Amino acid sequence: MHKSEVINRGPVKDNLYIGNDKISVSKSPYAAYENNEEEELVEKGKGRYVNIENIILQAQMGNLKIRDEDDVDLQILKALLELEVATSRMITHYLYIRGINRFQKDIQKRLVYLSKIKAVSAFEFRSKDKNGKERRNHTSIYYLDTASEFILKSQDIQVSKDSLYSALKSKNGIKKSLSRNQLLLSYLSNIENIEFSKISPTYKLNGGIELKPDLLVVFSKEKKNEYFFFEVVRAFDGWENRMLEKQRKYKQFIEEFKPSKTIQKVPQLVMVAEDDVHAFNIFKALLINDCIPSNQRYIYTTDNRVLSENIKDDGLFIFDLKENNEVHLNIITPKLFNVIPG
Repeated sequence: MHKSEVINRGPVKDNLYIGNDKISVSKSPYAAYENNEEEELVEKGKGRYVNIENIILQAQMGNLKIRDEDDVDLQILKALLELEVATSRMITHYLYIRGINRFQKDIQKRLVYLSKIKAVSAFEFRSKDKNGKERRNHTSIYYLDTASEFILKSQDIQVSKDSLYSALKSKNGIKKSLSRNQLLLSYLSNIENIEFSKISPTYKLNGGIELKPDLLVVFSKEKKNEYFFFEVVRAFDGWENRMLEKQRKYKQFIEEFKPSKTIQKVPQLVMVAEDDVHAFNIFKALLINDCIPSNQRYIYTTDNRVLSENIKDDGLFIFDLKENNEVHLNIITPKLFNVIPG
């Protein structure tokens, strides 16, 4: 999203069922619970085929609201085109940032309607703890479905095939995307000197290798751009090996960095962990496996710190390794961020 598209900043709590300031959780809602629970991703709703004639009729009757740029159904689809997967809360927040002021309950109703015509579909998480007790997360996680391509193209909005692959994401891939979206929305709401952001940009490395950060956020300070990559890590079984494979690409990219038209300065990498303990485990794995570049130290954040309204004061931290091999977590307050007063 470019800065010119950001219309509203600051709290969006009046539009949401529950504002961020009312949320108090000890563990990230997007954490991997594999050590404690068996969890599965379940498709919500009944399977149905796309009926193009019905979609055209729905638009002609005015039930499908897509004819004007500000029509809510079109804006919801465009939001999911960028966010890939999202809750109704995230979509409401995204639209608010774009200057579309709607209540979450209204967005939820439109998502139910769009599900009926197969423009979107939804997952939910269900799990069982070690005692066999089932826990159902009733929060729907929406993604673009088959009819969305037809609807968006009718409005001259191009849809890549990758945009329709969210239905095939793993449960941990979906949690990564939700964590990333939460961070993006929080930053766009609270930091006013963001020049632009991009989800999953692609960069070429030597040897024909590609690097796809989860998120790029570019900050403008004193007429210069500062680039930040955000990499989301979830603590599922075997997460270390998956993370290290990608981190070797990051190390190569940063150590061999050469300015280009798309990125003029070496980016700062921020690791997004589930919590502080998980962040330390990430740091330890990177250190032991020599995956930290020689010319940069990584910054860390967590899902719960992203939700905090004190995003500048306690949102980011580093790990300092002392001579006696003790590790200290130190909060950093980057002067780069122009944070909007609460």
